[in-house]
Amino acid sequence: MEVTIKQKKYKINRLIILEFIRQKKGLTLRALAENAGYASQQMYVWYRNDDIYIEQLYNIASANNMKIEISLQKRISNFNTFYGDVTIDDVMYRIEDKKINPHPNIAKFTPEVLERLKAGGKLKFLAEFMLRTRENSTQFCRKTRLNATSFKMWMKEDNIKISRIYKIAEAYDAKIIWKLIRDNNEELTYSPD
Repeated sequence: MEVTIKQKKYKINRLIILEFIRQKKGLTLRALAENAGYASQQMYVWYRNDDIYIEQLYNIASANNMKIEISLQKRISNFNTFYGDVTIDDVMYRIEDKKINPHPNIAKFTPEVLERLKAGGKLKFLAEFMLRTRENSTQFCRKTRLNATSFKMWMKEDNIKISRIYKIAEAYDAKIIWKLIRDNNEELTYSPD
């Protein structure tokens, strides 16, 4: 998608959800940035790089009375995925709707992934996706070519650049589904494919 702002053209693919927020609110980039406490120059950098940290994106949405939800969905639904209930420390979590046989060692999964699943937050969708792929963080990082130490830090801090989310989706042939919920509960769902 090409966006023209102040006679400058930006080619964005990953920031389309941010552009949707801007358009739905009818704001300039400067007003969008200022509503969330960011400098307008920062907004131009994000558009130029077509990248932003998920926490910043959530802050912008929240400052504009919107909420964002993200999910990753494999294109081939029956390809080595787990759906169902997982019990961790006597708390049950539902992963999707459909029940099939869980991985036998699901409760001994990667600690940072289970912590994120329990804590919730912005990267809960990623923890759920990892459980569905039935891979530990070493396998996951190898397949996505992400640094394992950085991955642990992202899960702990509940923050990641959206370019990394797109990299994960590409490695797993998954699609990213963005959901933008306005203050009047109106939903806009967008998937880049």
